[in-house]
Amino acid sequence: MRYEKIEGITHIYIEEGETEQQILRVIVKASFELACAVGLGWLHFNGNQEMTDELADQFISLPSDDGDTVVQMDYVQGRQCKTYIKKVGDNHFILRNRSYERDRGTPEPMLDRAEEILGGKKSTDLASTNQRKQTATSN
Repeated sequence: MRYEKIEGITHIYIEEGETEQQILRVIVKASFELACAVGLGWLHFNGNQEMTDELADQFISLPSDDGDTVVQMDYVQGRQCKTYIKKVGDNHFILRNRSYERDRGTPEPMLDRAEEILGGKKSTDLASTNQRKQTATSN
């Protein structure tokens, strides 16, 4: 997987030996893992919930034609994911940055985490709860 930001749009490319499903799945997992519970989302938040392959696949719509939205994540189990990905060509996708960045900031940490998951790195702590603790102590 490779990604780059061009004129404010995040392009995601599938590399040789990878499949579209595989890459979209690790992005869904990373988005979920790094998303915080917000507002009433705390009622649905379970800090021990893991995004399995089966759950991740529920947010992915493949096969698809160019121009189709292939990942749609709004609020998932109380977490504010706001991750929407559109297919623009074979092995080429774009992240709808405006939706993501408005609520979550830049997507680079999420995409970097997706690359780590792709490489087999497991999470040691939920980033969403860890991030919340860091924010609270730094204020």
